[in-house]
Amino acid sequence: MVSIERFPLRARTPFDQMTDMKQLVVACMLFALSHGASASEEEAAFYVAPRIGIGQMRVRAFSGVNDFSEEHDTIDAGVNGGYLTSTGLAIELGLDSQTSANLFDTFDGFHLYQEFALFGYAIALSDRVRLTPKIGVSHWTLESKEGTLLNPGPEAVKKTSGYQTVAELEVTTKVNSFLSLGGAIRQSDFDFGRAGSIVFLAKFEF
Repeated sequence: MVSIERFPLRARTPFDQMTDMKQLVVACMLFALSHGASASEEEAAFYVAPRIGIGQMRVRAFSGVNDFSEEHDTIDAGVNGGYLTSTGLAIELGLDSQTSANLFDTFDGFHLYQEFALFGYAIALSDRVRLTPKIGVSHWTLESKEGTLLNPGPEAVKKTSGYQTVAELEVTTKVNSFLSLGGAIRQSDFDFGRAGSIVFLAKFEF
């Protein structure tokens, strides 16, 4: 696991508190399974959930297009779809994109793409509210591009990719029979460093 102390760039942020996300997700699943808590009273359904939010990306030295450790605030967007069984098990596939805020490509930019598969367990907190811890694996690609500022030549581009386990906590509130609104928190350590996000999502069930 990548230690936060390897990125002494600025004061700790809320994203730094997500270090134990995988352990928390596993603990939630084990608790729910051992206590029989699930969304078993609901009908099984397919769903699609677009999402958008903010995040943070930390990149170790020499992992990106330059030789420095970097930290960036990011914009996160993606979509996931899956199937929720009558026993509360969720099986999910999705796409996600995190992009560093970089106006007019002035500074070095970073873009993290992820294709992921997750398993989750929907816990009914009330008649309308679900808590769904999820864990799985993603195939990720980090693309970094040199900024135009003080760079007279062509901008260098570097790509690196790999596979990584990911963990997520999702909370949704059912609005009606086909729409739920909510949010999710995701965090993972990667070969290049760390990335996390907090997103708003709309889940359409059918």
